[in-house]
Amino acid sequence: MATSCYICSSTEFNLLLKTAPSMSSDGQTVDLVIIKEECRHCGNVRSSETNFLNNFYKNYYKLNTSNNDPQYIYNGVGISKSQMHFEWIENLIGNEITKASSIIEIGCGSANLLNLFNVKNKFGVEPSKEAAIYANKIASVRNVGYEDILDNETYDLILSTCVIEHTINPNDFLKKKWNIANENSLIIIGVPIQDAESFDVYFLDHLHHFTSKQFIYLCQKNGFTVEKFELGYKCMTTIAYFILRKKISPLLSLTYEQNKNFYRSQVWIDNLNKFIDLYKDENIVAFGYGETSFFYQTYTKLNSLVNYFIDDVKAGTTKQVINCTEALNKGLLKDGFLILLANPHYHEFLKKKFEAVENLKFYSPFSNQIS
Repeated sequence: MATSCYICSSTEFNLLLKTAPSMSSDGQTVDLVIIKEECRHCGNVRSSETNFLNNFYKNYYKLNTSNNDPQYIYNGVGISKSQMHFEWIENLIGNEITKASSIIEIGCGSANLLNLFNVKNKFGVEPSKEAAIYANKIASVRNVGYEDILDNETYDLILSTCVIEHTINPNDFLKKKWNIANENSLIIIGVPIQDAESFDVYFLDHLHHFTSKQFIYLCQKNGFTVEKFELGYKCMTTIAYFILRKKISPLLSLTYEQNKNFYRSQVWIDNLNKFIDLYKDENIVAFGYGETSFFYQTYTKLNSLVNYFIDDVKAGTTKQVINCTEALNKGLLKDGFLILLANPHYHEFLKKKFEAVENLKFYSPFSNQIS
């Protein structure tokens, strides 16, 4: 990792976190050290070194191909992840989609999102060979990184969703977008943003953790005007989309912003550990075996206590992951606690799902409340 801050160029940092094992953004615990540091000038948090990346992608990272477009539930209705992202983008840019004759998605994965754009010429780049093979059924996708896009290529729409936080140098990533944009191109960037409550600062392979002001400054520094941005859409509460044009604009005033999510995450970890110590002799089951669950499995004492995780999607992944029907039929929840290891957006929905269970109490480490 460079010695200076990618945003403000300061060379002064505070060490925030150094621990192992760690959690990766694909929802697993890995036996690698996570190290995070904070810029003393602007407050941006980043990984302090990236030497682990080759080892991580070679030996740990698991590409999800069996369920490469997962379903979200919003207001009781299922919607695919790609459809929700597309709806959001369409709301932000309107008829710019129909006006475009070409689009490139950088880090397109299996191209589920790219597939939804009604644009004549669709292109993508994807460093994962397995994903690129799948994506080529949908669009013209090269199995390369963004660095290999030629600077003389130009596109009307330039899209990336949850990619820039994985890049070693976000300035280089933005410069590539600047190079392949013409004066009328629209640049669309989705990125986890620290303005919303989240724990992604504890993700090993998220190398940068931006606030909206920090990210706008970064974009402006690289020759873009941010026409609009929006934080959160439906149940996707931790992501923001930024709509850019290739146009110089005055730099936003940059001041120090503390990453509140780092300290929130520490509180959530402490909450669950204290609950475990207090109720370790009770009947305790956990709901959830996804991203939220693995955050707590990685950084708390949860696995020393819980014998079963309830998750209809991940049921059967291991012997301890079962579906709702099996949990109810076995009577596992009676007179017990159910720890809710899912996005708080779903907690009331989950409580109703199990409301008939006799003397069942619910615990959320986010709110530290029993109900």
